[in-house]
Amino acid sequence: MCETLTKNQYKFVEAYLVSRDAKNAAITAGYSESFAKKKAYMLVKDEKIIECMNKMENDFFRTEFSRLAYKSVKVLEEIMMDYVLEERVRLQAVKEVLNFYGLEKRLEIQSDAAKQSSGVNIVFNEVPSRETTD
Repeated sequence: MCETLTKNQYKFVEAYLVSRDAKNAAITAGYSESFAKKKAYMLVKDEKIIECMNKMENDFFRTEFSRLAYKSVKVLEEIMMDYVLEERVRLQAVKEVLNFYGLEKRLEIQSDAAKQSSGVNIVFNEVPSRETTD
């Protein structure tokens, strides 16, 4: 997809994805200012350009999601090990980590309905703020 683009077309895609301004992206890519508006219009309609934009956006979001998911699990692991927090909060963190890794189903951990019937109902949004006040 992106491999078939010229150097200027590829630069256009990169600049356009950052700014969402086709004319300025064309100028950034090296097209003349007098021709930029017309060229930008042509580029955003080009199937190869559109495919490349979609691929680059998908790759970015996949990478970004993976990075954020990793950080989230690290925070949950900190909560799990923070014995100052209530046990139910730590248990919810354990549940979320297991769920993230897909272990909840593999280990056949009881469902939410079973937890409620056993009298245990953990709500994740009850995690207290970890900010300190001076």
